[in-house]
Amino acid sequence: MDDITLNQNQSNVVVGPGNSLGDVYRALDPYNVSVVIGRYDSIGFGLMVGAGLSFFNNRDGLAIDNVESYEVVIANGTVLHTSLSSHPDLHWALKGGNNNFGVVTHFTLRAFKNPGGVYGGLVTYPESSLDQINDVIYDYHTKGAVDDVLTHVLPNYGYNGTSNETTNFSPVVYNSLVDALPPSLSGWIDTPHTNSTLRVTKHADLVEEFNAGYPDGLV
Repeated sequence: MDDITLNQNQSNVVVGPGNSLGDVYRALDPYNVSVVIGRYDSIGFGLMVGAGLSFFNNRDGLAIDNVESYEVVIANGTVLHTSLSSHPDLHWALKGGNNNFGVVTHFTLRAFKNPGGVYGGLVTYPESSLDQINDVIYDYHTKGAVDDVLTHVLPNYGYNGTSNETTNFSPVVYNSLVDALPPSLSGWIDTPHTNSTLRVTKHADLVEEFNAGYPDGLV
């Protein structure tokens, strides 16, 4: 249940549901191969029958849109392999149907080559920058994410009840091997911030970093 098998031409990967998303990133990064899954290390593969936001949403849609096949055990114990050409109604229903239609025992995910690294990290903004970062968020979702589909940003807000202060901490990622953010993401670094971990890295490192800020059960 925790197997990860990349096919010979690296066009898909078969994943057992016992893996975390981080396990898959760590298995594929050495081959410069990516799949459309979530962005936090400890999340499991229930995501792939739910919806699934990913680093590649702007270009490739939801994680469920990139599942080529499910191996699923239905209520009578029959093992089925669903796809667009095999049991297509069940295949469609599993994309968002969670565990209502059977127990998925393997996922076949579309895979694709990546350039060998990404540019990304976590940028933290103080309360004094929130008005400006709110404008950056609006501009990103209405223009930046549309015009440059290699971008990915997940704005987060946190409230400190002790200091009565609200901050923003946003994962910012450009899915290409560059050494600085492109103009489509410049607002995120131009806005005054208290910390930035932006650097050339791998998706496996990013999912570990983004997960580290949350206790179990909150991602």
